[in-house]
Amino acid sequence: MQSVKGYFTIMYTVYISMLLLPSVFLFLALANKKHNDFSKYDIPYIIADGIVIAFGFYAAYFYSQKKIKEAKRKRGLHEKLSKYQKVLFIPWIILDMIAVFSIVCYIITGELIFVCITIFSLVILFLNKPNLSNIVERLDLPEDEQRVLQNPKSAI
Repeated sequence: MQSVKGYFTIMYTVYISMLLLPSVFLFLALANKKHNDFSKYDIPYIIADGIVIAFGFYAAYFYSQKKIKEAKRKRGLHEKLSKYQKVLFIPWIILDMIAVFSIVCYIITGELIFVCITIFSLVILFLNKPNLSNIVERLDLPEDEQRVLQNPKSAI
């Protein structure tokens, strides 16, 4: 059996790595790439990045909404939390892919708009930090399951 502390340790470890990897990649890209002025050759990259952003945010939002509804219907706290963990990982991966794609577009073109898009994706990811209040609110947990989550040593 996994404890509540172990569950959140796994969640935070994945969350921090998902936040740090594109951040480091962005820092290295900014340190090694010179900014360029806008040119007509940048337009396909801007359009492609816009499509990736629109599809990515759409997929992340609707995927998480659908899967959270499924997680609510599960029986038992362990099943709900394992399903919720998977629900969070997929949108995090999508947001990371958006950020990495924008960084690659920045490396190719030198346009700062891609840096702004990357930072925006990372801010959205940062705001989706896993915590107890989000779990309780999103899964509509009853009082007994909330008490279990509040004790870090209790088994899930």
